[in-house]
Amino acid sequence: MILNIELMSFTGIAGDIKGKVMKQISFEEIADVISGLSGKTGNQLDFILEKMMAEQPAIVDFLYQPGDLEEREQSILIYTAQIGWFIIKKVLKKNALVSEEFLYEQLSRNEILYRDSVYNSSKDDDEISVVFHQGNSQPYLMDYLVKLISEHLPGTDDPVRGELVPNLVIDVKTVVDCLVLDEKKVMAETCDAAYSEESFSKVKESLAVYFSEFKKSRFYIKLGQKEKNEAELVVSIFGEMMYNYFLQMPLNWTARRSLECCIGLMPRKVVANENFFYSVEPVLRAFMLFCAENGYVADAENIERRLCEVTEDLLLESDNPESWGIGKPIFKNGKTGEKKKTVKGKSGGKGDIGKKTAGKAKPAVKDDETGKIVKPVKDTRSAGGVKPVKKITKVKKEV
Repeated sequence: MILNIELMSFTGIAGDIKGKVMKQISFEEIADVISGLSGKTGNQLDFILEKMMAEQPAIVDFLYQPGDLEEREQSILIYTAQIGWFIIKKVLKKNALVSEEFLYEQLSRNEILYRDSVYNSSKDDDEISVVFHQGNSQPYLMDYLVKLISEHLPGTDDPVRGELVPNLVIDVKTVVDCLVLDEKKVMAETCDAAYSEESFSKVKESLAVYFSEFKKSRFYIKLGQKEKNEAELVVSIFGEMMYNYFLQMPLNWTARRSLECCIGLMPRKVVANENFFYSVEPVLRAFMLFCAENGYVADAENIERRLCEVTEDLLLESDNPESWGIGKPIFKNGKTGEKKKTVKGKSGGKGDIGKKTAGKAKPAVKDDETGKIVKPVKDTRSAGGVKPVKKITKVKKEV
């Protein structure tokens, strides 16, 4: 499918953003790039897409959603993001390679932003438009891309079909964010310079206090009995591993390291019965919501969202002898035959353990016979672990 690319009028945007930290793409600059594409053949647009596939493979893989979208919807998402990438590359001269990990981290943050700033609020259209350029400081570009989606997406008068608009806009905003922001700065972590027994003791003390309060909260009450039985052990092992391996105190826990801990470390290091591994996801997600409400973990909401659906991967790895650490087979194969709850191993620094077990989407490729882009079969996991749920099932107002 080829979109009829045209320059649309902009409405409802504020002027210059105060305190912007990067060049803001202007109306005139967008007009220049779009006018250069107007009237181009499908082959020209396909050539741009091929360039994007070669230069930003993670973005293309991120955009393809087999099974989630119909063909026209998929085409609108791809072409809108493609035009956004092309404008940023031409005007800002920005095209640093974006990682899959960064994309899913930013997607999670944007979904939380949408929930808090749009779905759970009563903003008018002008206020909503500000939300979509929050962080990237590109109001004119985002306004153009939002209109490109909303004016070409079929059936938006139908409330069910209309719900797709914010889903696609959030995906496009995520791509724009990752292209204009500095990945190293955004993904930077706060952690101790070196392992300290004093800091480790403080971690354990904090966890004990937090868990004591957690047990009295509504988040804990909603857990099943089996999950409650494992909850204290899950929280303590998770917190200790987050310091032992990544040198992170609870306040500075990140979604990236939390995923690595749950998918890469726990299955390798923890010897426990099946109830423990089944309880990891529900217990930690409930605990993170509790911590978010009380301000104990700065990134708790994002961590809670990123831990969605890690159970399957965690169980697979916990039963896979090839992924076990040195100590785990000894305990698993002990004379008693009982799976003891224990953790083996300690590290004094950071590592990318989760990447080892994470699946990756197959790259999108062009079919030589048909000339069409072949959709890849996408794994549910990102390079840093499990990707968050992409669908936003409820929408308060349309974009």
